[in-house]
Amino acid sequence: MRSELRKQKAVKKAGYYSRRRNEKRQYCVKYDVAFLLPILLIYDSVKYDMDFYHSKLISKCGLFTGESVGLAKASLVFQDEQTIPYLLQYFETISSGEQFRRMYVFDAVVFNHDRHYGNFGVLYDTENLEVLRIAPAFDHNRCLFPELEDGQLSKPAWYLGKCRPMLGRDFVLTAKNLLTDEIRADLEKLRNFSFSQHHKITATQERLDALGKIVRTQAEKILT
Repeated sequence: MRSELRKQKAVKKAGYYSRRRNEKRQYCVKYDVAFLLPILLIYDSVKYDMDFYHSKLISKCGLFTGESVGLAKASLVFQDEQTIPYLLQYFETISSGEQFRRMYVFDAVVFNHDRHYGNFGVLYDTENLEVLRIAPAFDHNRCLFPELEDGQLSKPAWYLGKCRPMLGRDFVLTAKNLLTDEIRADLEKLRNFSFSQHHKITATQERLDALGKIVRTQAEKILT
């Protein structure tokens, strides 16, 4: 892995990374899902917000790499796909087992079916290329079915049944196996969770209510 890390550009300008969003309804994913929920479940996650840039809706987040710290994605670290126990064991060796568990439980709650090996990884020291810890959880833009219309979300059973994780075979069963007493206690806080409106960009209340119900139901399944 070290030879590949040397090829990566480690120096990044401080500031914000932004991505254009094509539809307003994705605000629910990039603001509430990617900001509020990780606070409850993930200690170290990239904080996203929504804004307008040249009249275009964008999502933005602060950079978490720089001159001294780089990002190595999991595809570079592991080469091939691995089992959940293998991944957990690896992250425990870099004192990041708890963070990996929380990332997966979060993904299970919000049906993040896009946690492929390019969407998680480790931070490393750019001077000596030593791995430091798991990278902050990032890129949640496929959570909670942004492609679905409000009416489809009101009866989501078919879509939920077809949704499968990139890591592991089943969201609920894998999340159950990764629970600790501390994560369980934080997951309990989602029993009464509801989404709130963004201060700039609004979604329909119908959509927010439907998404809140999906989160509460999924959290309950993992807890029981």
